[in-house]
Amino acid sequence: MGTVIQNAEGNVYSFAHSGKPRELREGESYIYDVATIEDAKSEAQKTAEATASAVKAIKVKAGADIIALAPEWKQRNALARMLELVNKKVDGGTLTAEEDAEVAVVESLWATVKAIRAQSDIDEAAV
Repeated sequence: MGTVIQNAEGNVYSFAHSGKPRELREGESYIYDVATIEDAKSEAQKTAEATASAVKAIKVKAGADIIALAPEWKQRNALARMLELVNKKVDGGTLTAEEDAEVAVVESLWATVKAIRAQSDIDEAAV
């Protein structure tokens, strides 16, 4: 006997190598003999899988775009440096012109990352 699955609609599919589906079991109304697992999927299931795949591809692209812009090591360093500068201000200090420039660079980088994420959200919603 081959593999047997039940799809979301409750239809049971048999992948019988012998060419004959297995016997019906209690609660089953019909067994469809199909050649592949894709044939056993409902249209709703196929659509859901295609949507999930498209959303995943969008997320992967956005992630790759962000990493290309700012590799993880650069993100960690920027976060640590910003924390140092914030602490300096919290402790009553004043940032130098060079430190203000560092803040501006990191804020610009972060704005670009947020724009990539926002576009990804829009693209995902359109799927």
